[in-house]
Amino acid sequence: MPAAYEDYLNQQPNLFPFQVYYNGTKIYIVKNYSANKFIASGNEIVCISGQKTNAIIELGVHFAKSLR
Repeated sequence: MPAAYEDYLNQQPNLFPFQVYYNGTKIYIVKNYSANKFIASGNEIVCISGQKTNAIIELGVHFAKSLR
């Protein structure tokens, strides 16, 4: 991950106990703020609350387009 992007992420609020990186197709853990220390930086998030991340991303894209 580019250092400038990591610096940017470090200044943003977290919506859940992880700082994440989205590379355009997948979501990865950058920092783990949860009590679960088995989740490591670099791990891919494949689902959230039983929903696959690609479905969540598509929903976010649809939502963002509706705000334009």
